Amino acid sequence: EIALKPKTLIATLKALLGQKELCINVKGSPGIGKSDIVRQVAGELGMNFIDVRAVLLDPVDFRGVPSIERGRTRFNPPVFLPEQGCPKTLLFLDEVDKAPMLTQCALLQLTLDRRLGEYELPDNVVIVSAMNRQSDRAGSQKLNTALANRFVHLNLMVDKDEWKEWAVDNDIHQSVRAYLDFRPNHLTNFDPSHAGSAFASPRSWAFMSSALKACQASGVGGEGIAATVAGCIGDEVAVEFSTFLRVYDKLPDIDAMLAKPTKAEIPKEASVKYAVIAAIVDKVRSNPDKLLKAAADLLVRFTSEYALLGIRDCSRAVGPRFANQDQILRWVKENSSSMMK
Repeated sequence: EIALKPKTLIATLKALLGQKELCINVKGSPGIGKSDIVRQVAGELGMNFIDVRAVLLDPVDFRGVPSIERGRTRFNPPVFLPEQGCPKTLLFLDEVDKAPMLTQCALLQLTLDRRLGEYELPDNVVIVSAMNRQSDRAGSQKLNTALANRFVHLNLMVDKDEWKEWAVDNDIHQSVRAYLDFRPNHLTNFDPSHAGSAFASPRSWAFMSSALKACQASGVGGEGIAATVAGCIGDEVAVEFSTFLRVYDKLPDIDAMLAKPTKAEIPKEASVKYAVIAAIVDKVRSNPDKLLKAAADLLVRFTSEYALLGIRDCSRAVGPRFANQDQILRWVKENSSSMMK
């Protein structure tokens, strides 16, 4: 199956959502951001977002409870279904693969005919669903074949570079960013055969970031942090990540390096370089007007692989003015051949 990177999926969703008759289903392994991407697209398109967890609903929950009007039965649609006259709306059916088969059957008419009994879906409402793959063993069951045939199925993949851009934009903890520069293959280690255990994924690394910030703000360390790390990303990756955290015990003084950027000693160990670059990015983000030039002077002294990483992340954190500095433009010109490899 063809799998799309997040940015490509976002662009594709935006194109397809202009066609109300198309229902779209986003598939992918757990924790890679399917629901977040759909919510993001709705926001960028200025659409109202209705999140319906199909797994929690019975068929009657979609059709609504009946009442008697003039001796005839009338079904009253649930409040989560949009009414005529509503603003542009994305109706999101999350975890549709986990819904009971009878509930999936109730969705057949809604997805194809855009109605449920007497209820009719407004013209400015589009339907998007999300699900895991059966091979993921995440509680998924086979999607009703008739229902599956009513969707355009798009597969989402994890992309390290695009995740890193998101991580910088969202101020993910510098140790997480640095570690995943050092060990990019650990961004996800999902294994469907290890049921019930924590595992590394874009979502769990975001949890890890919040947990680390909370622990450090509260003075929690040692076993507390070790247990938290394992609880977020699983024992296997936690061992290496906990070892990587010890890099910060021998990290040079970043403020001192930025105070004398043309003379500061550049670390030799790869793990320390990644940690230093992540720290520089956060320093520049916190005080760009003061540190823009110093950070540029310092980063261009790293070997090309690390310099390019720092330039990209600083530019992401504070905008193009970082990359437009004279020393950065000179570095790019001098290193253009190696950057193309």
